[in-house]
Amino acid sequence: MPKKIFTSYSWDNEEHKKWVAKLNNDLRSKYGFEATCDTIRGDGELDTMIVDGITKSDKIIVVITPDYTYKAENYIGGVGKETKLLHTRFFKDDKSIVPILKEKTKTPAYLDSVPYIDFTVGNYNDNLNELAKRLNDETAYKAATVSQNPLNSDDYDLIPDLRINDPNAEEIFLNEEFDTADKRILSLVESTKKQYPAFQYERSTKTDVVSSNSASYINGQFVQHKNQYRVVTYKVDYNGKTGSVRFWIDCNKTGGFGKGIFGLFDESFMQGGYNSHNFGATINRSGRNLELNAHLLFSQSPIKSGKQLGEYIFRTIMERVKQ
Repeated sequence: MPKKIFTSYSWDNEEHKKWVAKLNNDLRSKYGFEATCDTIRGDGELDTMIVDGITKSDKIIVVITPDYTYKAENYIGGVGKETKLLHTRFFKDDKSIVPILKEKTKTPAYLDSVPYIDFTVGNYNDNLNELAKRLNDETAYKAATVSQNPLNSDDYDLIPDLRINDPNAEEIFLNEEFDTADKRILSLVESTKKQYPAFQYERSTKTDVVSSNSASYINGQFVQHKNQYRVVTYKVDYNGKTGSVRFWIDCNKTGGFGKGIFGLFDESFMQGGYNSHNFGATINRSGRNLELNAHLLFSQSPIKSGKQLGEYIFRTIMERVKQ
């Protein structure tokens, strides 16, 4: 059963009403929520729809603007009536209310302790995705597995995490993050295809062994070194508009960039070797942990994991399709 979502907002102006209707329709068509507000409700009396929406929906979105906050705090009009119902809902289950900031202003007092999603900054689609995660109770923070062999608290600061110094740790880490990026892209293109049947994609993988420019003198002769690369290629097409990417793991420090995940966008640039790239993420040692450190990426958000890298790659190839 799809989650039922109700949106509380004020009728600031016609443009604002259209924005709220679009928000609800996007939640319906893109994320599968049964999202409603007064302008896109079905048959039935308005007051009944509002009462049922606030008391029976799984989640309530509160769209905050200066007018909304003023009406909520002074119990004016329809917003005032909804606020009284929202107070009751809030004290029963504060996590069922998700505020979003449509314009810079203060929130109604009863929502001061509830984190809001700020639609006044950033990209609408990114904010919409964050809203969908909140509505699904997803969180950026995940619990680690409970250790069966915990350290003594007196010893914790003295015993280092030796895994980071394992000679294979960096290659293991890169392969795990590479797989995570690939799986994230595959999940996103599959979801896109379900949403838009005309959307097509191709995915291919290979392991490439290439002679390097260096050699070693072994048993009286020079032996040329071989570099091995794990490679994934995606090609997408929507009504004749295409995008493509080839990305690979480089544990050979080709080109002097260090070990990392590198890639090239667009088919015209994808036929070359592994000495050049237009995006990449190398390994960064952060305290006791390994993480990715992105560079040559046209992204405003930090990229420190395979999941984030996969999402960046997907967004970039889809920009080609949208143009």
